[in-house]
This record gives sequence, structure tokens and C-alpha cells, in this order.
Amino acid sequence: MKHLLKLKKLPQHFFNYERDYVAITRPEDIKDYDYLASLKEGKKIDFSQFRGSSSDISWEGWTYLLPYLQREWLYHYSDIIDDRLDELFWAFTSNKRFENIVKLLDQEDKSNLLSWMKYLRLEKQDQVFVYSNIDELNGFINFLEKEMENQPA
Repeated sequence: MKHLLKLKKLPQHFFNYERDYVAITRPEDIKDYDYLASLKEGKKIDFSQFRGSSSDISWEGWTYLLPYLQREWLYHYSDIIDDRLDELFWAFTSNKRFENIVKLLDQEDKSNLLSWMKYLRLEKQDQVFVYSNIDELNGFINFLEKEMENQPA
């Protein structure tokens, strides 16, 4: 399918915090952290091995995960993938930080993200992730449309 973000290289800064800090402050999250730290570029990601609600994942980490999430959601839909996308949208809306991930995308990926979100809104509104985030989705679409209008042709 067109309109998917390009796969990215595994970022050097996948996490917001060091492992030791997570182990001390949130030992219940260390298993998730260790799984994500073990990811190898190009290898299949088991999205059931971590929760996306963790504040440990950096915006660069989400930029790496999002294209894989898109593909899994479209081609191998499962409740786990729906949950991870829901958690990502929660991260996007927390303190209005959607713009943080948009800053990391090139023009092609911004356009693809906009098209993908419009596709979700028009064609997939019956999916749990989409209908439970429809207001957020509309806000992201509006933000991306304004962003695209302000870019040189």
C-alpha cells in the first residue's frame, strides 16, 4: 500500500532514560526496556513484548517503530498492534507533542503520514484504534495539512 512511512534505521537514542534509572524508578518496566534495547535493525518486532505507554521510548524510537506498526496494522492486524497505535496516539496528544514526531519526518513521510491518517479516517473508522481516537486523528490531520501548506513546493 502506498502512503506508508519509509522504514528507518535503528536510532542511537531510542530511549529517554538510561536503563539504570528505569530499573530504580520503575522496575516493572525493565523487561520492556530490555526487549526494546535488544532490537536489531531489519529484524521482526514482537509488539507484544512491550507497552507503548512507557515514557522510556524517545521520539526517535517512535519514528523507528511507527512504519513497522503501520505495516503490521494493515497486513497482520491484531489487538496488540491496535493497542500499540493507541498508546502512540496517547503519546502524541500528551502535552500536544505530535509536532515532535513531525519534526523528525522528511517531506515525503509527512505527506505519507497525512495520507495514511486520511485513509484511516475514511476507510477504517470501524477499527477500535481509529474510532476511539477519531478526534485526535482529525487534529493530527489538521496539523499536518497546515504543516504541508507552509512548506515550500
